[in-house]
Amino acid sequence: MRKKFRLSTNFIVLSFFCVSLLVFSTCFQGTIHSLFLTNISVLNVLKGNLESSYQQSTDAKKNGYINSGQYYHQYMLDHQSSDLEKAFFLNPTNVGYIFLFADETIVKGDWVSSNQFFYSVPFARYLARRGMKLAYDGDPYLAKKGLYYLSFSRKILHDSQMSNFLGSVLCFKYGSYQKGEHLLMQAVQNNPRTPSYYASLSSVAANKGNINLRRSYQEIVRRLDKSNVWTLIDIGYSLLQENKIIESLAYFQKAKSIDHKIPYIYYSLANAYQKLDKQNLAEKEYIDALQINPIDAGPRYEWGMYLFNHKDFSRAVTQFTIALTLQADHVWSYYYRGLSYKEEGKIEKAKSDIEKCLRFEPENQTFKNRLDELHQLTKK
Repeated sequence: MRKKFRLSTNFIVLSFFCVSLLVFSTCFQGTIHSLFLTNISVLNVLKGNLESSYQQSTDAKKNGYINSGQYYHQYMLDHQSSDLEKAFFLNPTNVGYIFLFADETIVKGDWVSSNQFFYSVPFARYLARRGMKLAYDGDPYLAKKGLYYLSFSRKILHDSQMSNFLGSVLCFKYGSYQKGEHLLMQAVQNNPRTPSYYASLSSVAANKGNINLRRSYQEIVRRLDKSNVWTLIDIGYSLLQENKIIESLAYFQKAKSIDHKIPYIYYSLANAYQKLDKQNLAEKEYIDALQINPIDAGPRYEWGMYLFNHKDFSRAVTQFTIALTLQADHVWSYYYRGLSYKEEGKIEKAKSDIEKCLRFEPENQTFKNRLDELHQLTKK
């Protein structure tokens, strides 16, 4: 009796093992097949065969996904939230998935739902960096998203850096000075030894036309970081605006002695020399700027603008042409070369350049008006 029972038990165990092995084998085959289809689908995306890629990814889904990457690939093809949700829950530490999954709630202003994803300090800092990249974008949708990111990062982490980021965007992008300045002042109060926070307040004061307050903040920045080149340039520029030219030259020269590879310092010095009517010295600064990076279109354009403003149109055309050789899409080089051609009486060449401007920016009203003027000249 015991022997018979033992045989029955062994038979049950063996049967269970065989069934389990069969199930595992079937699942394993399905998994391998699913992975194979997904890999083929990814390759087709790289080849540009999106229709084939979508079909193979759908077939892989029927065979049963086994990792977050497959769900993510499917999401990238059809943007179904359910696929992204599965990818996220299979790999909840993936920052990319977190941003994508939370993005749908953030852009709708659903702060409460988004909060569950951005709950820690590292995520808040990452969120702030993303926000700063997007906040100044020319696309209103992306700029709004950046503002959401920054606002949300500060809800998680109330530190001085977050206040400075958000306050700067509110002031400089949206002109919301009352709230922006309040945040900038909070940043200063929390960390009074950070020069960049005072620099932000200095820029706000400049935008509001408060020269004395601007200078006060600039001096604080200079005391905190005496070797900061951009602070010296900023102080020099504000003195230049106040027509304190000799004083401004001293700051520009000091900046140049610290870092002689910043073209903007040379342009600033040239501007100061022009105000002193020392055109030879001004032109020398533009020529010296060319030596910093001879293949950069910027210095050529700046020198061309100097020549254009001094009605030296022939030499200006040369500089704008070199700038366009170095950077074929430098639209303002086309524009001012066109205006230079107009002054030289070369109307057809002028029209050609302005038409090129419109190819880059078809809705630019300035370009449209200028082309209309040139057409009127040819009719005469």
